[in-house]
Amino acid sequence: MGDFKIAYYPPKDPDSLRFDQEFYDGMIAFLNAAFILPKDILVVFTECGQGNAFYDPADAQIVMCHEFVEAVVDAFAFTELSDREFEDAVHATELFVLFHEVGHALIDVFDIPITGKEEDAVDQLSAMILIGNNHEDDALYAAKFFLQIAETDTRKLPFWDEHSLNKQRFYNIICWVYGSDPRAHRYLLREAILPKNRARRCVAEYKQLSSSWLGLLGNFLKVHR
Repeated sequence: MGDFKIAYYPPKDPDSLRFDQEFYDGMIAFLNAAFILPKDILVVFTECGQGNAFYDPADAQIVMCHEFVEAVVDAFAFTELSDREFEDAVHATELFVLFHEVGHALIDVFDIPITGKEEDAVDQLSAMILIGNNHEDDALYAAKFFLQIAETDTRKLPFWDEHSLNKQRFYNIICWVYGSDPRAHRYLLREAILPKNRARRCVAEYKQLSSSWLGLLGNFLKVHR
């Protein structure tokens, strides 16, 4: 049997942006309370030389780069958020990405069959974890991050990339949040954040993704024992 384990290496520059170690100790405890792992998965917080996060199947290791915090902060820099909202948005995006990478790790260690794009599938899992634990606002902040990247990145659209385009990821997450509870999130329609043509399918879409992921993970969840 295994556990999620954490290794935290602070940036060499003490003034550099970094992940909150105490907060992520709690997130690792949350994951260990949820999943039965066949082996340890190490979550490493370290400098990488790039604003990124990724899963390395060779070492069963999730790497969260400190530089990614700076990338998230930059993405929200020109938004009209209060100081508290700004802090919440950065934390929420980091959390979404952590659960996204956890999705890659679970697919690997449990040898879960995935049809379609794995990147979309783990976006679904990350959103489902947040929504299922009453953190819909965190999912919405993460969606806003992808929208900000889409609107500020001047590079050519990477149609070749394994990830969906950032605006697609934005609308996907918005749809899943809405679909999880349309009455509570009716404002997403009223404020024209979510197009009505997509909204019509969001309840069924969220039901399908949550049912699929719970079915795939059912034997590995401690809460189902």
